Amino acid sequence: MYERNDPLTSFRYRVRFLGEKEDIAGFSSISGLEMKIETESYQEGGSDRLLHLPKSVSYTNAVFKKGACDKKLLNWYKSVLDSVYTKSILPFKDIVILIYDSTPSNDIKPRIQLILEDAVPVKWSLSELNATGNNILFETIEIAFRSIRYE
Repeated sequence: MYERNDPLTSFRYRVRFLGEKEDIAGFSSISGLEMKIETESYQEGGSDRLLHLPKSVSYTNAVFKKGACDKKLLNWYKSVLDSVYTKSILPFKDIVILIYDSTPSNDIKPRIQLILEDAVPVKWSLSELNATGNNILFETIEIAFRSIRYE
């Protein structure tokens, strides 16, 4: 029998700290999940061709955006600030992004898990405060990480 392998949707996901069963928050968007292999050009002797040899891997910072409703992320960011000011060990955490085929629940396993290893928040911001509108207040946190692992 033929088994369908449909592409994943980009709106069925959960975010947790590694080892925790509870979600960090309900994020409205996550962007910046990108890795790139830097290359070095090398010209072989006696040839006009260039070889592109892998040199290093780089990652962009991930940007998590959600409605401001609790202080969990802000507290993590504040603990990083405290570590910077006191020159103590940074509170690195591994962040797990669980991506699902269907509606996430405790019974359904994610199809993909992305693990941002040794993550640390590097920027926190709130959306504009505007008394003439009725927009949701958004919290944005930018997170640097060492690598992405797929499971």
